Amino acid sequence: MRRSLTAIMLVVSLSGCADTINPVLGRLSLGRETGPLKPPVRIDSGRFAYPEDVWEDRVGGTVWLRLHITTAGRVDSVTVLESSGNAALDAAAQADGLGLRFTPAERSGEPVSVWAHLEVIYPLPQEVIVDEP
Repeated sequence: MRRSLTAIMLVVSLSGCADTINPVLGRLSLGRETGPLKPPVRIDSGRFAYPEDVWEDRVGGTVWLRLHITTAGRVDSVTVLESSGNAALDAAAQADGLGLRFTPAERSGEPVSVWAHLEVIYPLPQEVIVDEP
């Protein structure tokens, strides 16, 4: 039995693949600090990557990280403050958070270390089904 090729369905990814889609980094927020403080500014977003196996499973989510930013602007500690609900996304965000670089926070013109929160959004891979004549 021959089937018509006009009914072929193609799945087209709107978002690309795990190699081309990067998580979105939200705004950095500081914990309760005393006194006037010039906040750290992200100077290098690092390379946050979407875990390939999670991408293929079509999983997305948001991870909230708690970062310790040193007086040199490096991140030396990262913990998951709020889970995405997916252990692989949480682990990827935590590992990639160590690669972030900042201008250090300052108090009275002197660099100080701070704890901060950062939202990491892994966009949900979406698909659109397209008919090809």
